[in-house]
Amino acid sequence: MNLMQTSANNLTKHELDFISDKEYPLIKKSAMQKISTLFEEMGEQMKADETLNAFFTKRTFKVSRGDNYLHLPYVVLDYPKISRAHFELHCRTMFWWGNYFSMNVFIKTSKIDITSFYKNLSENTAAGQNVMVLTAENIWNQDLNAGEFINSNNIDKKVLDVLAGNPYQKISAIHDIKRSAELSEAAGMFYKKVLGCMKKI
Repeated sequence: MNLMQTSANNLTKHELDFISDKEYPLIKKSAMQKISTLFEEMGEQMKADETLNAFFTKRTFKVSRGDNYLHLPYVVLDYPKISRAHFELHCRTMFWWGNYFSMNVFIKTSKIDITSFYKNLSENTAAGQNVMVLTAENIWNQDLNAGEFINSNNIDKKVLDVLAGNPYQKISAIHDIKRSAELSEAAGMFYKKVLGCMKKI
């Protein structure tokens, strides 16, 4: 029997360097723990934010993490903690390894007037600011570069009709990983800005 590795199973030099290095998994463990701690602190700050909590009846949060969102590690902060399949309002902050932090607001469509909401969002979004809106129904899609997301400044009547038929609205923004020290402030401002657009003109 030939015990030689097939070419498909041969490790590349890059892979060999990684598995020979004890430092990489330790750095990963440390970084993921620090991000989890950051998210715990953000959750406590959100619980204490009276302006934000004018929109919520529960002040609960949950931090979770894993290693396989589209093959990459992640950390998630859910506020409030999702305790049932159906909810009305929700904020999710996510760290996605090698990509970005994302800030996401989920709003049950029946809670808003679609036209007024997106008019308010457009007026409150600076020109060139990359606020993304999901046009499909899979609200747990976190790849904000996917074709299912559209810039909020590009929403027209045709897109509004599509959004009106979705059970939930999802409004998202990217925050650079290298600016993690500014994440808490940026997320707080983003969530309050988006939720504030629920008020009718």
